[in-house]
Amino acid sequence: MRLQNNILFDMKFTKQQLLDALKGKLTENGKHLSISEKTIKSLSDSHYDLLVNEETELDDLVGKILPQYVSLNGNYEKDNADFIKKWREEHPELKPQKPEGPVLQKDKEGLSPEVKALMEKVRVLEEKDAEHEAARLVSQKRDELLSKFKEKGIRDNKWTEKYMNKIAITKDTDVDKEATDALDFYNLAHAKAGGTPGSAGTGSGGNADAKKRWEGVNKILNS
Repeated sequence: MRLQNNILFDMKFTKQQLLDALKGKLTENGKHLSISEKTIKSLSDSHYDLLVNEETELDDLVGKILPQYVSLNGNYEKDNADFIKKWREEHPELKPQKPEGPVLQKDKEGLSPEVKALMEKVRVLEEKDAEHEAARLVSQKRDELLSKFKEKGIRDNKWTEKYMNKIAITKDTDVDKEATDALDFYNLAHAKAGGTPGSAGTGSGGNADAKKRWEGVNKILNS
């Protein structure tokens, strides 16, 4: 809801939902996001305040303003790449290296403040690119894992959200193994006489045992 001209409007989506939708479009299919989170949020909030009313649909608005974000992201990425390329071409002998003894340390101390500042800027840009890539790979693994959950019949969204918040996903996460482990926990959590995804039904005694085993798992997920 939003207050405008002393009138309270009931919007169909929030600022956060608009931001998430834009970021999703900008990074789909493994695309690289060069714009900072702060920049995207500031621009997204401005678009929301200017363009959204109680009749505005999220998909329609995203389709309308997305080209601006795509263009801005492309400009950021090109500027960073051009700067790094040009600096390396102009300073081939001064590429950042790990200190390997007193001789290298002495050479580094002899650099001018300007060159040191340029080297630091290159280092920060390269670290930023590495962080973006790592975040993209983790996000991709998360999407793959959620998709695998659905393939295995895990449909409880509330349970899935809790479980995902409890595990550590990295770019090296084994999706198949993690999904199999999740299914075991899910079956314990949802043990019923009619059975659970990936397992046959159990009798009343088996169901009671399964529920008892789930108590420990349930404490972990709700901690």
